[in-house]
Amino acid sequence: MKTNNQKPTDKINNGPIHTASCGRVQASVWKNDEHGTTRYKITITRSFQKDGAWTRGRTYFPNELAAVVEVCARVQRWIDWQNRETKLQPAAAGA
Repeated sequence: MKTNNQKPTDKINNGPIHTASCGRVQASVWKNDEHGTTRYKITITRSFQKDGAWTRGRTYFPNELAAVVEVCARVQRWIDWQNRETKLQPAAAGA
C-alpha cells in the first residue's frame, strides 16, 4: 500500500506568492520555508507566441533587458517589504 508522508496540517501551494510584470516579461516569487527561515526564489520568464499559441521562455532579446531589470527591481522591493514586515511582527507568545 502506498502512503503519503505529508502531514494533514502541511500546506500545499504550487503557485508563486507574488508576480511582477513589465511588458511580456514576468518575475514570479516562490516562498521556501526551511528550518524556520523563509527564503524566496525568483523565476523570470518572457511570453511569446509559437505556432499561434502563447508560451513562456527564459531567453531574452536585447531590447527586453530593460523589462528584465524592471521586474527584478519590483520583486526586490517586494521582498524587502516582506522582510521588514516579518521583523515588525510581534514574537509569538512563549517564544
